[in-house]
Amino acid sequence: MALDPNVGRREYRDLLLDSGRGAALADFARRELARDPSSALAAKDLGAAELARGDPRAAVAAYERALALLPAFLARRDPAVAGRFSAQEADLINLLSVAVRLSGDRARADALCDDVARRQSRTAHLDRLCRAYARADAGDGVGAREALAGYQPPAPEHEALVAALNARLESR
Repeated sequence: MALDPNVGRREYRDLLLDSGRGAALADFARRELARDPSSALAAKDLGAAELARGDPRAAVAAYERALALLPAFLARRDPAVAGRFSAQEADLINLLSVAVRLSGDRARADALCDDVARRQSRTAHLDRLCRAYARADAGDGVGAREALAGYQPPAPEHEALVAALNARLESR
């Protein structure tokens, strides 16, 4: 990683999250952002770290920053995606929606999730995570479980959010 910041980065951040070291990931992400303030990945990592540390308000700020940085990141990395609704954007909005919900703003969380649903193709199901949280908050445990049916969490922060939601649903 010292020679090439892209080599091993994802594995390192996932390992930190999996081992409950959100504070270490936050430090890593902040160092990355100091080195490259335009890093959407580092901003997203900071959001994941803040959620892992139990600070959804700080996660909201980090995910908002990641969303603001994402278009330029995609233009550099994948110009074909630039200007279109991407899976990366949908994922960030899902995470932002859940963080917003956890910080107490259900109306904004619902609006963010509805934005994903509105912008995704008719056959896509990119809003599963935020939709499950919305349904759980509405008292619809069955609907929340249905929203998660077939959902494959792409990273440890998603796994943690699914596990927390499932634990909440089981306790009802």
